[in-house]
Amino acid sequence: MITTTALTALALFVYHAPLQADCFQQSKKLSPHQVEVSHYEPEPKTLKAVIILPPTGGITFLERQYARALCNQGFNALIIENWDGLNEENLELSLHQRLLTRGQNAIETLITQSAYSSIGILGTSVGAIHAATAFGRSEKLKSAFLIAGGGPIHQVIAESGESNLKKVRKARFKKFGFKDLNEYSKALSEHIGPELESIHYKDFIQEKRLQMVVAESDETVQTKFQENWVTEFNPEQVYRIDAGHMWTIIKAWWFYEEAMVDFFKDSL
Repeated sequence: MITTTALTALALFVYHAPLQADCFQQSKKLSPHQVEVSHYEPEPKTLKAVIILPPTGGITFLERQYARALCNQGFNALIIENWDGLNEENLELSLHQRLLTRGQNAIETLITQSAYSSIGILGTSVGAIHAATAFGRSEKLKSAFLIAGGGPIHQVIAESGESNLKKVRKARFKKFGFKDLNEYSKALSEHIGPELESIHYKDFIQEKRLQMVVAESDETVQTKFQENWVTEFNPEQVYRIDAGHMWTIIKAWWFYEEAMVDFFKDSL
């Protein structure tokens, strides 16, 4: 739900923290589901890890910055860059069930093929949506830091101001004859199983360590849906940024990267 253009441009103007000599980066592909992972591994090796889920559009400069910051503090940082079927596009309402399921399969593949004793998860935008559901489903995920995500998922999709979702919404209204957003949202809800909705796991999530960043002027993942998460999950810390979606994501890194690292140091 954010393109890489602005983030790439930003990288040209800000300090690019180097990967320390005792951190090593390598790429790997896991089967099944063809999960592509960029692994930032500290030396000496540890059994603590943070999984990082990028926004729509794929890995950006910010995910690499987060990975470097975590690795430099002794964490294995694991950016999930891609998985089989990530970029499927069509007008079928069942598309979202498939996309969300594939996201969970990718995260579960990484978790089950890892030997880490303590794992956290960091997600931004749609990456936060994937991360929140995984956080609710997996006992192995001990803590989460979620940036500009919200739910319920069907309402986020139905009402988002993100350009691609707006185009899809317009095309679906024409093809299926939806009368209004309520009818569209209801139809989407009937095609997304509760097992893929993070709010379904709210009681379990409330028992775990969680911090959030909320965009207070967001039209992509609308602020009201981010506030739903605050209400349902009761995070221990909420950082609020008076900006839209893209600038909240950038400012979350700029102002709260250190707080994020400290959170995982305390919770893992």
